[in-house]
Amino acid sequence: MNMNKQGLSLLLVVIVVGTATLILAMSAAFLSIGDLDIGFTQDLQYEARAIADGCADEGLRRLRFEGAYTGDTLSLGDGSCILSIASNGALRTLYVTSTLSNVRQVLRVDASISGTTVTASDWEYL
Repeated sequence: MNMNKQGLSLLLVVIVVGTATLILAMSAAFLSIGDLDIGFTQDLQYEARAIADGCADEGLRRLRFEGAYTGDTLSLGDGSCILSIASNGALRTLYVTSTLSNVRQVLRVDASISGTTVTASDWEYL
């Protein structure tokens, strides 16, 4: 009977240790999936920001050739952006909203025009 009690005690220890190990392994797996998701979302944000930068650059380039340019909807890679330009004399404010998957970035660029020279003075993500 003493051997059965020792065997039962050993079996209970094995079950408890196995359960604890399983819980730790599952927690680590879920944390890793969460970290991957956070990293993927951050990559999308960087890409959406790059799309906004590209659209703003294109808007500044078009202003150089056509001072009355007021904006457009542009596609860059897998994303797109809406560019609108407000003018006040020689001053222009570019508003860019870029979208990639479900990530959105909003950018405001202040610029001035003198002839064919366009100078950006402020570049701010909102």
